[in-house]
Amino acid sequence: MVKFGITPHLGCGGLGFESLHSEIIIIKYMGPFGPIYFIINYYEKGVNLMLVPIIFRDVNFRIYKISEDCKIFRNDEPMDPAEITYHSTNGYDYILLETLSGHYKLFRLEFIIYNSFHPNTQIKYEHFSIIHKDGNILNCRIDNLECCDDIERWTEVISPDDIKQDTYLVSTYGRFFSKNSDNVMSLKHHKSGYLYINLRTIKCRDESLRAHRIVAMHFVENPNPKIYNRVNHIDGDKHNNHVSNLEWIDDSSNSNHAVLLGMIESNTISSNEVNMIVDMLLEHTTYGSPKAVYEKLNHEEYPNITLNMIKQIKSKTPMYVRKCTKYNLNLISFKNSNESRLTTSEIDMVIEMLLSDIYDAAPSKIYKALDHELYPNITRSIINHIKCKSPQYVRNDSKYDLINIKFKRTR
Repeated sequence: MVKFGITPHLGCGGLGFESLHSEIIIIKYMGPFGPIYFIINYYEKGVNLMLVPIIFRDVNFRIYKISEDCKIFRNDEPMDPAEITYHSTNGYDYILLETLSGHYKLFRLEFIIYNSFHPNTQIKYEHFSIIHKDGNILNCRIDNLECCDDIERWTEVISPDDIKQDTYLVSTYGRFFSKNSDNVMSLKHHKSGYLYINLRTIKCRDESLRAHRIVAMHFVENPNPKIYNRVNHIDGDKHNNHVSNLEWIDDSSNSNHAVLLGMIESNTISSNEVNMIVDMLLEHTTYGSPKAVYEKLNHEEYPNITLNMIKQIKSKTPMYVRKCTKYNLNLISFKNSNESRLTTSEIDMVIEMLLSDIYDAAPSKIYKALDHELYPNITRSIINHIKCKSPQYVRNDSKYDLINIKFKRTR
């Protein structure tokens, strides 16, 4: 049975879904330089969970996929939710993802999953909101989500106390309206990066105030006013004053959030320490597990390295990408699969076969020659990675210096 459909144009292109049979779906994205095709399989054994590219705003759709039950994949490898999920004080979960420009931003989970499965949503609605059918805002399965128009709500500006009352309105979109001029007011760009609004005081003076704080004061619930005194832009965009992008946090959380998005540097860990953590994540004994790396650390020697830092290094947050001087962190694939679990002797055996004239350094020939009952963990992909000298296969206890070996070019 073949199904086919084209959605309206999305940004610079459109998306189409074509089902070749019950297990495979082809997604066609009309990009600026022609069509891009994604071949998607139903995922999980015995469970019909479809994987689709994440299509939402400027998320890098080429490397991310998402399933109906909110599992996220980067380059077809499942990502640990604990490493990429940001729990906001506004009650919603946000996901740290790389954008097409190479920066990292936080995106609200229900928005990215709904729009990825209904990629015309951003065209149909200028602003859209998501309703959770069961009332649980943390249940973001696609079958629990329903889309509706996000209606802009306005309310009277009643604070701060010295601002003229019954004069201004503020909206959930972060806009301001003057009753005196009967117009939407202009916001000013401040050198700090924030947007400011000039409001008239009871003493007939113009006072310049941060627009996002006024929006939060009127629309965002503060779960603990005694502690949470900062208004945070969740996605890191200081111009995005929409109510869904704001939360109340304390000074410490505000700094941690800025470090997470790479907006400020952390001085608690050096480049050498980041390099060391990457080396440990690549070791076959840790299987790329942050917890295993943390347990192996000498905490007396490295008291500043936390489990959360190791998770952020593995997630390739911008700050640690810059601090990793030994590798290009963005190009490293940390895997919790059999690829990391090869013994040194198995790697040496593959290297010997790559050097042998019998196989012409061809991974396909070596794979066919292997006894797969004896070596079930060695795949064709692994052989190719060894030939390409991927860091996880460079072992100190190997009898070969893999980095300096020159393999024949495969015809």
